Amino acid sequence: MALDLNRRRFVMGAHMTVLTVTASPLLAQSRSVWSAENAFDALLSDTARIIDVRTREEWQETGVGAGVWPISMHASGFPDRLFRAKELSGDRTVGLICATG
Repeated sequence: MALDLNRRRFVMGAHMTVLTVTASPLLAQSRSVWSAENAFDALLSDTARIIDVRTREEWQETGVGAGVWPISMHASGFPDRLFRAKELSGDRTVGLICATG
């Protein structure tokens, strides 16, 4: 029963995250795909935060970039951690890295 409840929370959180980030023009005023160089420059200039939402296995396979926050979308508490990271980013742009683009 607890596993089913956690799964439901995860699914709802993942859907809400996608809806919030992609569907709300107030919260996601612009969306774009950055090159690795652009993302790195933004990290160095402290104008962006990058969150890597891939799995732990994917992190182990390829590594996690310097300055990138790893928050796996498959881990418990993902929605809470993601929104907390957004809060901690302040006025900076927040980018996401995922395996499927």
